[in-house]
Amino acid sequence: MPHQHHKATEESCWRRRTGQRPVIEESSPEVDSSGSKDLFDEFFNDVYADAVLYVSMRASAGDVGDIVGKAFKAVFEHWGTIQKPRAYLYVTLRNGVFERHEEMNREARLRRDCVASRPPQTYPDPADLVESKEQFQEVLNALQQLPERMREIALLTLDNYKPREIADQLGITRSTVTTQLTEANRRLRKILGIEQRSGGTRRGTHD
Repeated sequence: MPHQHHKATEESCWRRRTGQRPVIEESSPEVDSSGSKDLFDEFFNDVYADAVLYVSMRASAGDVGDIVGKAFKAVFEHWGTIQKPRAYLYVTLRNGVFERHEEMNREARLRRDCVASRPPQTYPDPADLVESKEQFQEVLNALQQLPERMREIALLTLDNYKPREIADQLGITRSTVTTQLTEANRRLRKILGIEQRSGGTRRGTHD
């Protein structure tokens, strides 16, 4: 009975430290006698709190339970063959921490590579339509045909405001600004008779 109470107390401590119960499988071909199982239970109760502390100082809290649980599982599975369980446990813990760090580094490199491979964000700029004073006046006249909010965003863009600055000034999201600019660009091209070609833009001809 004292042994069961001690074990329950230890498992309660495990939950407070890791947020979960240690995962140790109850069957293994290496542990085939109640005597060996009792020895493993005694070993587990003696060292697992120290093992949790060891990993907690070297890995994030969310990884502690997984690393420690896998390490004890490895010890349990090889209980009948290892001569120094404590040394085996700490080697396994150290390897588990190292592997988790390597995994995190790979994930970080993958995220950086994904960000680096993204094409730069672009958005239509009505100022691209302006090639001369005459065309500038035509654009201004065309702007008057846009909805008020869309016209306001387009005019701010012509004044060299960035989408984030426009969003802050008008109290809207940046995505709303870019969406409005895209639609403004489409409408202005249609109003001004400008066609988009793969080699650039050209003004359409009217009969």
